[in-house]
Amino acid sequence: MRFTLAKLILMLIMILSFCTSQDRVVDSNKLTLNTDDLWYFENENKPYTGIGKSYYDNGNLESEAEFENGKLSGLMISYYPNGQLEQKVKYQNGLAQDTSRRLL
Repeated sequence: MRFTLAKLILMLIMILSFCTSQDRVVDSNKLTLNTDDLWYFENENKPYTGIGKSYYDNGNLESEAEFENGKLSGLMISYYPNGQLEQKVKYQNGLAQDTSRRLL
């Protein structure tokens, strides 16, 4: 019985540690670009890892971007105020790798 409970606890710890920072979603307006060219979440001294989202006044999603260790890493997607896709940019280590744009 102990062995099974210990395995279960270990599995839970592994799952929780796997699902931590990449799943973090914050308001992009609370991210700041410091002089070291890294993005930080307000009042934190560790470069931000997770997703940043911003919204138009009408409630529609304006943009969402993935950050890793303070740098854009992954997709940054922006939308027009009507919700239509505007642009997708793939980033790696803070640099744009590929851009696709959909025009109205």
